[in-house]
Amino acid sequence: MPNSNSWTPYVKKQENKFDPIRKDDAGDEFIKRWCNVYEEYQWDTPHIPKAAMHVVLGQVPSVRDMKIYTSKARYEDGRVHVLWLQPSGTGKQGAIDFVEDVSGKVVADGMGLTMETPDDFTDAAILGTYEEIKRWSKEEHGWVVEKIPVEGWLAKGVLDIFAMPECSVLFEAKSQYKENLMVWFQRAMDPIGRNKITKKLAKGDAIYVNPVCSFFLTSYIPPSFTKRVTERGLVQRMITIINEVPIKKRHDSMLKGIDGLGLTDNSLDSLKTEREYLSYYMSELNEPYKNARMKADPNVMSNLKAVVYHIQDMLEGIPRYQQEQLSKFTNRSLTHAIKLTYHHAILRRDNTVEIEDVSYAEEFLYPIWKKLIHHFQDALETDVKAMEKEKTTMYQLRGAIDGLHDRNLGKNGWVFEQLLIGELCIIMRKKKDYVRSKVRSWVDNDLLEKTELKGHPMVRLKVKQPIG
Repeated sequence: MPNSNSWTPYVKKQENKFDPIRKDDAGDEFIKRWCNVYEEYQWDTPHIPKAAMHVVLGQVPSVRDMKIYTSKARYEDGRVHVLWLQPSGTGKQGAIDFVEDVSGKVVADGMGLTMETPDDFTDAAILGTYEEIKRWSKEEHGWVVEKIPVEGWLAKGVLDIFAMPECSVLFEAKSQYKENLMVWFQRAMDPIGRNKITKKLAKGDAIYVNPVCSFFLTSYIPPSFTKRVTERGLVQRMITIINEVPIKKRHDSMLKGIDGLGLTDNSLDSLKTEREYLSYYMSELNEPYKNARMKADPNVMSNLKAVVYHIQDMLEGIPRYQQEQLSKFTNRSLTHAIKLTYHHAILRRDNTVEIEDVSYAEEFLYPIWKKLIHHFQDALETDVKAMEKEKTTMYQLRGAIDGLHDRNLGKNGWVFEQLLIGELCIIMRKKKDYVRSKVRSWVDNDLLEKTELKGHPMVRLKVKQPIG
C-alpha cells in the first residue's frame, strides 16, 4: 500500500478540475453520482451499486485500518465484503466491469489500490506454495533441488480488492480442499491483525498470509447454499445480496442494451470525467481520518439497538426450527450496520457518527435482510419437507425388508433385490422402474450394500438406520 505522501500529487492535480465539495451534501451527492455511473454499466440490480461503493471505500487506507471497537477487547476493521447471488446470464459481469473500471483503473491510478480477478482457486493459487527447481551447485558439484516460494493471490504484494466472478465452488459438494478454501476465505475476513492464515505443508516451511483485501464475490444460487450457510461462518461475514431476476426484467435489460447501440468513444467523455470525480473524492477521504478516532453521538447507540430489535421483529412469526437456523446468519447483521454507519459518516466528511448515518445503514440493509430471511425460510421449508419424505421412505424400506424376513424370504438382513423391489412397489404404490431406480440410488449412496448369490443380486441395509 502506498504511503500517505503518494496521495498528495493526485489530490493537488485534481484540485482545480472539480468544484469544491460542500460538506452539507457531500455524502449524498457522492452516492448519487456513484450510482449514476454504475447505471452506465448495469441495470436492474438493486443494492449492488452501493454495495460496490462500500467495498472500495473500505479499502481507503485510513478507513480500512480503522479499528471499530465493540468492547474493550473486540474490534472490527473498516472493510466491507459483498456476496452477490443472482441467476446466471443476468448481467453480474457488468458490476465486475464497473468495479474494475472505477477501482482498478481510475481509483488505482490515484489511490494505489490493486484489484485482481483470479481464475484459479486452488489452495496453491490462493495462498501460495513451493515449487521445486533443479540448479547446478558448484559447492555440491552436481544438481540440487531447491524449493522456491510462489506467492498466492492473497499474498501478492498488498491486494486490496479480490473479485471472484463465480464463487459457487465455495458452496459445492464437500471435499477437504473446499473445506480448507472456505476456512481460508473466512479467516481472511476476520479483523485485520487477527486474521493471519497459516498453511502447513507436508514438507518445508509453513506459509503465512496476512490479507487486508476486501472481497467482492458473485455467483448463481448453488443448490447447497442454504445448508452451507447454516453450517459455516463464511457468508455471515459478508453483506449477502440475493436478487431474483424475473423474465420481464431480463427483457427490459435487453431492450436497454439495444438503446445503447451506436454510442461512440466521444460519448464516453462525460463518463470518464465522472469516474475521475469519484476517484478524486475517495482520495480526499484518506487524510482527515488517517489518525483520527471516530466519535459517536450518544443517541446513536439507542438507534443501533433499535436495529437489533428490527432484526428480531423480522424473525417473529417464523417457526422455531427456522429461527434457530436463521439466527446463525443474523448474528453479524449488526456488525454490517455499524460498518456502514461509520462509512456514511466518513462520506459526509465528518468524524462524528450521527443518527442519519444509522438511518442510512438500516435503510440500505433492511430490504437485503428481508430478502435473505424469505429465501432461507422458503429453502428451509423445502428441506424439512424433503426430510419428512426421506423419513417416510426409510420406514417403507425397513418395513419391506422386515416383511420379507417375517416370511422367511431373507437371512441375516439379506434379501433378494427383485423380491425387495416387488415388496416396495406394493408399499410405496409406485411402478417398478421408479422403485428400481430408488434401490440403485440407495446402493450408490451406501445406504444398501449389494452382493450376489448364485447370480441373483441381494441387498441389505449397510448400517442399521435409526428411524425418527
